[in-house]
Amino acid sequence: MKDLVYNFIRQHQLAVISTIGSNGKPEAALIGIAVSGNLDIIFDTLKTSRKYNNILSNPHIAIVVGWDNDTTIQYEGIAEVLGDDNFQIITGKPTTLPGPMGGNAPKPGRDSFISK
Repeated sequence: MKDLVYNFIRQHQLAVISTIGSNGKPEAALIGIAVSGNLDIIFDTLKTSRKYNNILSNPHIAIVVGWDNDTTIQYEGIAEVLGDDNFQIITGKPTTLPGPMGGNAPKPGRDSFISK
């Protein structure tokens, strides 16, 4: 199952992240992603973006990967700031699996996130 999820995510370079705004309403944004062998989803964002500030205020997130052929993986998790303020970790797990089932360093002014 892990290999199926990994291979599915690896085929995609984009995902949609949903965060909660300061008004309590959901906000969604398109993000570029990478995936590790442990199914960590890695992405970065500008520190001036809504999603960055939303995550700092309310760390609950959801990520949707894929949409080809009506197939997606949905992650839900909690964002936690790591020791270095350039990185954050999102702990969570896939809540929906794909199909019918039959590394870059952060850029200045951006933050990187990882979803586990």
